[in-house]
Amino acid sequence: MSVDWRSFCCEVCLHWVENCRAQIGGPGIAVEIDEAVLVRRKYNRGRLVKTIWLFGGIEHKSKKQFLMPLSSECHGLYSTIQTIIYSDCWGAYSSLQNLGYTHFQINHRTSSIRQTR
Repeated sequence: MSVDWRSFCCEVCLHWVENCRAQIGGPGIAVEIDEAVLVRRKYNRGRLVKTIWLFGGIEHKSKKQFLMPLSSECHGLYSTIQTIIYSDCWGAYSSLQNLGYTHFQINHRTSSIRQTR
């Protein structure tokens, strides 16, 4: 039973990632972005068998979202220039302001938000 439920959830997620790619953001629209890693171990033990990085975002007001494998070409694909982006302090996001975005970094340790320059 649990294998069927897991397979169903995987199929739903795969369908959503493949078919729900919409552009989000725009002038003055706030978008939160983040990355996540999915790791699989064979029988929940031993060495890692498979690792997948995902990148996603959500608009504050409309709640429109996107999710994609991070290995895909994602630069500028989902958020338009002049979008206000909120992210964590991961180094890969540090140059977003150079690409025309207004970028705020959220430091979870200190619960503070600062605009990058």
